Amino acid sequence: MLQLNRYPYLLLLPRPSVTYLVSDPEGVRLTFDSSGTVTGEASYSAYGNVIAGGLLNITPFGYAGGYTDPTGLIYLVNRYYDPSTGQFLSVDPLVSLTDQPYAVCRE
Repeated sequence: MLQLNRYPYLLLLPRPSVTYLVSDPEGVRLTFDSSGTVTGEASYSAYGNVIAGGLLNITPFGYAGGYTDPTGLIYLVNRYYDPSTGQFLSVDPLVSLTDQPYAVCRE
């Protein structure tokens, strides 16, 4: 069960325990186990770089709830995002509405 930015995630890993993911609009901020013990924490820069903590050893979900692949790119539903450059790698599928082909948001 995964529900983005509304309820904690439930992530089943190949371990004998369940890990819960707690997120906000910035991304997955902490994880805890079934006993309520916090097992990991993370903070992100404005462009998605981990600035404190880190959860990749616990879950591939992080910045903005996106999936971080082994290359460090973040899949955000319709396209990949590179936090090291702060840019998407492909054109926004809604570019005709946004007029911002690669932007994260209109500035």
